[in-house]
Amino acid sequence: MIDIPIFDNHMHLRPDGEGVDAVKEFSKAGGTHLIHVSLPSWNYGVDPRQEGYKPAFEETIKLTEKANKETDVQVYSVLGVHPAELTKWMGMGMTLEEASEMMKQGITLARKYVEENKAIAIGEVGRPHYKVEPKIMEKSNEIMKHGFREAASINCPIQLHTESMNQQKTRELTKMIKQTKLPENKVVQHFANPDIKQNKITPSIVAFKDNLKKALKNKQNFMMETDYIDDPERPGAVLGPKTIPKRTKWLHKQNHTTKQKLTQIHKTTPEKTYNIQIEH
Repeated sequence: MIDIPIFDNHMHLRPDGEGVDAVKEFSKAGGTHLIHVSLPSWNYGVDPRQEGYKPAFEETIKLTEKANKETDVQVYSVLGVHPAELTKWMGMGMTLEEASEMMKQGITLARKYVEENKAIAIGEVGRPHYKVEPKIMEKSNEIMKHGFREAASINCPIQLHTESMNQQKTRELTKMIKQTKLPENKVVQHFANPDIKQNKITPSIVAFKDNLKKALKNKQNFMMETDYIDDPERPGAVLGPKTIPKRTKWLHKQNHTTKQKLTQIHKTTPEKTYNIQIEH
């Protein structure tokens, strides 16, 4: 393996999934650092209508601590309220306003965890990736802007989950970020489109081979992710825990890029984005 840190920018772990074993697989393949992103509340058996989001966040932190204790990987928590929560709880009888207010409170709570150094960013928050009514999209934008403002208040990063983006939508998103005074590079576009220019938003590219080749051709700073969801019913989805160490090795071996560029992807960009030190 090329002698650099190996960073997975977006991975989920479930109490009823592989959990820490997935982190051990990542480590065995050469992985050194990863971001553990909280899942939608129901994955932890949590009903935020009764309990708020604290139990889901605590479960995420507990798994992060376990992984840090039992492996050599440096695991960081990122806590947020997934945009799918809006339609989920409306489908269970909440009004648009009630569900939205509950989600905003969850995002504010996530910000407090970042302030307490129990997480390094807010996320994933944003807009549904599936088709919704205009009023749902409008409300999702409002919730997302609340996330931007909370992040701006303590200058912390935020990971975004959105629908598939194009250049026009990215321009509109940039305008929205500017209204909240959050530096654009502190906004991480999870599942980013490798074909488009992100302005100053930091793209996180799902590590399919074609995606990585396109992102390198695009000549902008980016991070790599598997978006591993640790779902017992969908093993290895979206990509398995070993993928990023393997893809990094492949990129270097096949001369698709340089060691310098790979160091930027796995060390320099994450350090600048998350205000962390990545030692190897």
